[in-house]
Amino acid sequence: MIIRHREDVEFQTLDGCTLRGWLFPAAQRGPAVIMSPGFNCVKEMLLPEVATFFQAAGITTLVYDTRSIGSSDGLPRNDINPPKQVADYHDAVTYLRTHPLVDPAQIALWGYSLSAMVALSATALDKRVAAVIACAPPTSVGFPPEKLPKILARVQKDRESCIAGNPPCQVPLFDKKGNTLFKISVPISEGDHDLIRQAQAYGPTVNITTSVQSYYHIAMWDPSNLMPLVSPTPVMMCVAEEDGMCRFEEEKKLFEGFKEPKLFHSVPNKGHMDFLTGEEFPYIMEAQIEFLKQHMG
Repeated sequence: MIIRHREDVEFQTLDGCTLRGWLFPAAQRGPAVIMSPGFNCVKEMLLPEVATFFQAAGITTLVYDTRSIGSSDGLPRNDINPPKQVADYHDAVTYLRTHPLVDPAQIALWGYSLSAMVALSATALDKRVAAVIACAPPTSVGFPPEKLPKILARVQKDRESCIAGNPPCQVPLFDKKGNTLFKISVPISEGDHDLIRQAQAYGPTVNITTSVQSYYHIAMWDPSNLMPLVSPTPVMMCVAEEDGMCRFEEEKKLFEGFKEPKLFHSVPNKGHMDFLTGEEFPYIMEAQIEFLKQHMG
């Protein structure tokens, strides 16, 4: 599908951070979708293709880089802070509600991987949101208990170093064995590693390291208590049946906890990193568009 017109946009968060992205305007006034990338990803990765489908269906779409990543402001760079990302979704809604092409009563959130759980959390706390689509949401965002003391010790050492005037420590996302910092095993394939390495081709804003403090932010975040608050907002979950990072059975259990209206769309023979690609992709987008039209008019 050919990408149609898009505009560079930016908006302010409540705490004064400038977030930047693209607006894919529909041909006429109506519903809108707000999208942000997954863990440490930039807006150039996958999201334009998704946004183009929404745009062609008459849905204005805002795609933005999360704070400290890509074209958006925020220091330290690549500092993954889920609670702040939740709040930033609220401010994206506030920004888009004023756009002349957008019906403020018809704004949905869309997220992929970590941003899917962030979008669900934002929906739970913001009933201005008319619907939410969560693609491959992680059902557990914590760390193994036996690893946590070492993680927190490293975090505090980094904080002491920063207070002493040193730059924040940055660490790679994965080593060659699929382990993150502190040897936390993440079941991803060699193909997934290739996709991560290829991400650097998207330009100088891509950084495949994260701040050590990201682990502190994630350790403090427990979205499970928010999930019962998502309903009665319509929720759609799109999941890959062979996802090694976000287990299919656990995602199904998460979905079962939501009340109607809800829709569960599973994709066979696909993993976490590739299920929104290939021949199945247009059909996944058709299902998402139909869901939004059904629940947003």
